[in-house]
Formats: sequence, structure tokens, C-alpha cells
Amino acid sequence: MTVEFIHAPATETIQNIKGGYLTPSEIVETLIHRIERLDVGLGAYSALNHNILDEARALESVFKSGKKLSKLSGLPIAVKDIFDTKGIVTSYGSAMFSTHIPEKDAIAVNNIKKNGGLIIGKTSTHEFALSIITPQCRNPWNTDRIAGGSSGGSAVAVAAGLAIGALGSDTGGSIRIPASMCGVTGMKPTFGVIDTSGVFPEAPSLDHVGVICRYASDLPVLLEATGCKIRQSGIKRKKKIRAGILTGFLEMCRPAVKNQFLNQIDQMASEDICEIGEIQLNDREVFQEALNVIDEVESSYVHRNLFHANRDKYMGISADQIESGTRRKAHEYIWAKSQQTEFKKYLKRIFRNFDFLMLPTQPDSAPTYSDAMAMKGNELGRYLEFTDLFNMSGNPAISVPCGLISGMPAGLQIVGKVQRDIEVIDIASSFQNVTYWHKMYNSKFK
Repeated sequence: MTVEFIHAPATETIQNIKGGYLTPSEIVETLIHRIERLDVGLGAYSALNHNILDEARALESVFKSGKKLSKLSGLPIAVKDIFDTKGIVTSYGSAMFSTHIPEKDAIAVNNIKKNGGLIIGKTSTHEFALSIITPQCRNPWNTDRIAGGSSGGSAVAVAAGLAIGALGSDTGGSIRIPASMCGVTGMKPTFGVIDTSGVFPEAPSLDHVGVICRYASDLPVLLEATGCKIRQSGIKRKKKIRAGILTGFLEMCRPAVKNQFLNQIDQMASEDICEIGEIQLNDREVFQEALNVIDEVESSYVHRNLFHANRDKYMGISADQIESGTRRKAHEYIWAKSQQTEFKKYLKRIFRNFDFLMLPTQPDSAPTYSDAMAMKGNELGRYLEFTDLFNMSGNPAISVPCGLISGMPAGLQIVGKVQRDIEVIDIASSFQNVTYWHKMYNSKFK
């Protein structure tokens, strides 16, 4: 029996393994051949696990012995290159660590393995996850354009059918931005529900671990495999689900993005997925400045020793962020942390009237590589302003594909209440049940 799995749901592939229609080694061999053939022009992977085929066959022997199949049943998972992986080069996107091989796995990676997942390789990231470009990568929809970042390699791998699921990290949108730009699904769950131990930090009070895949319905099994405890839905289904559109962000969008977003919102309403209301996010600029202070100060602290000794080995955009943090005063950081607390309280009040908040994931589709590399920090910051505030609040947030703008993907972002991750996944899945955007990919990568 031939089973198509490259662009199929991960849950379906796991069931096919359990049913004996597929083996982990068959999946691994297919993915490796695709990576060898297709990744040359994409740069999704920075390193491969050269032992994965042996690991897959060893797992099959365990299955044949009658042992109960595990949660992932041998499903290969790609891992962003800021997660430590035992025995596999982990460079954190930096030439300074090009030969670095960790002695143990990050907690999330170890949990993937304990749950029967195989690590196929490391996906490219911007240097120390400090920007949204991921210069090693190109967008599978148009290789003249960036993939987004800093989890760019993970998004490219899924979008091009070089991975079924991938781990990423998100400090200001680093999962959701590339997911949006590459036309796949990306989620950062509630802050702290996945252990970040063994993940190179950017700004510890903003850092989230999450997942990129194609189908929102795959998120529960993939997230749970990392150690995330998914709480059951708390929404009473007799009550109408209410979503608030953050209208201020729409005015910051390219008109085509705004119109596509509103069309998809109208479809959600017409399909009776949710009621739609509008809300203005007050004091956005104040909260945005507070987040920038936290990110810069914490990043500069993380890099204080390495940067001092290796200033000339950092990319310019990374150095600028670190140096900006070193110039911040203690009272600025204290003020920023107080604003973080205020923002959390503010969103909690908003969520008394809404079950979800919705906005475009990005104000525009992916820029060209040359344009992006010429952008200054404030220009690139425009792409972060739609995502990063929800890192400061710690709310679960997901980006799902919602259309094409001039042939390039656009994303719809759904933000939920803290610890209500499953509800965000449920509504994203409901949206995907009545749309087909998440099933689309460049025909070159069939």
C-alpha cells in the first residue's frame, strides 16, 4: 500500500505507522532524499542527524517485539538550531559555534525522544535567534524572498515537505512570523508550559518554545510530546464563542492584507465559528516600548561575556540590539517590567468580554531578501509589532494561513487566554475545516 504523508496531517501519519502501512525508516528515507534534492536552494537545515536511519530501524525492532507504540511512534521531527541536541552540531546560527556538539539534549528534545520521536536534523536560525530574517533560508513560495525568523528553517522545512513537524522558539514572533510568511501553522503556547532548558536564550522572560506544522489539529500531539500539558477546553459550547478584532493593527497593514484578513473573518462568522466584535488596543505604543526595553536588556545580559570577547564576530543587527541593551538604565528596565504586569492585567480585562483576539500575523507578505537585509532595526520592527506584545503577556498565540497576496502567503493570528491553549487550537482547527489555505504549497515541492 502506498501512503502519501509529505503534506498530510502528522496524526494521520502516526496512525499509518501504528496500522503497519508505514514504517519510521520509510518516512526517514523519503525525507532525507527530499532534503538532499530540494534543500540546496532553500537552506532549511543547518545539520542532519546522520544516525537517524539506524535509530528508526532500532525503533522498529522494539515495535516488532510487541512493545506498545509510543505517542509519536517514530515520527521524525526537525529541531531549530538553538535547541541543544546530543551528538548533533548545534551552532545557534553562529559561526562561533560551528563545531559545537552538546553532550545532552534540551528538555523539549529529550521529551520528543522519550515520546518516540526521531530527530531528523537541525533547522536554520538567525544568529542566536536575534532577528526575523534567517539569512541562510529562502522562502519556498519565492526564493527571492525571506522565510522570516528566527525559526525560519523550521517553517521552510514544513512548507517544502522536508519535515512533518518542527520545534521552534518564539521571543517576539519567531514562530508565528515565518509560519505566516511560508504559509504554514505555527504556535507558541502559554509562557512556561514547555521547558526552555537547553534552549539558547534571547530574553528569558519572553522566550517560548513551540511548534510549526501544517495542520492545527496536529498541535496537541506535537506539543504534548515536548512535555506541554494541554488543558482541556474550558469554553462552554452552549455559549457563543466571541472573538475581538484588534482594529488598530488593520490600519498598519498593506490594504491587500487587511482585505484578505477581513474576508476570512467574515467567513468564520458566516460558518458560525464565532461572533465577531471590535476592540482598540489602548496604549499600544507604551507597551511596545516596554517590551523593547525588556528584550534589549535581557539579550544584552545573556550575551554580556560572549559579546565582550567576540564583538567583531556578531552580525551588525545582532550587535546593535545587544549594545542598545547595555545603554539602558536600571530604572528603564524596572519601569518596563511594571508595564509588563500592567499589560497582562489589561489583556485579562479584555478577555472578560472575548474568548479570543484576532489580527493579521504580519502587516505585509515576506519582503525580498535584498530589501530585508537593507532594513534598519526600526523597519524590521514593523514585522514584530503584530506578534511581540503577546510574548510580553505570555498568552497562547497561533498563526494559520489565510490566503495568498500576490502569490505570497498571509497569516491570521489568534490569541487566547492564558492556559487555554487547547481553545486556541480548537478555533484554528475549525477555521482550517472550512478553508484550504493550510493545504497549499508551491507545486515544486509536491
